[in-house]
Amino acid sequence: MPESTAEDFHSRVRQAGLPFTPAETAAILPAWQKLEAWLELIRTPGIPATAEPATTFKATP
Repeated sequence: MPESTAEDFHSRVRQAGLPFTPAETAAILPAWQKLEAWLELIRTPGIPATAEPATTFKATP
């Protein structure tokens, strides 16, 4: 997913009804774009559970 453009971000802020000033919006946009990249990594399927090594536990007396 490509990162949001300034126009995309402004429209989302307006839709949400957030009263950001232009200075606040300019400060938040780069952070939002980085957050979007993190969210994309979270949404990407990782290694299936069957490929993970088995966890073993041995209780000591």
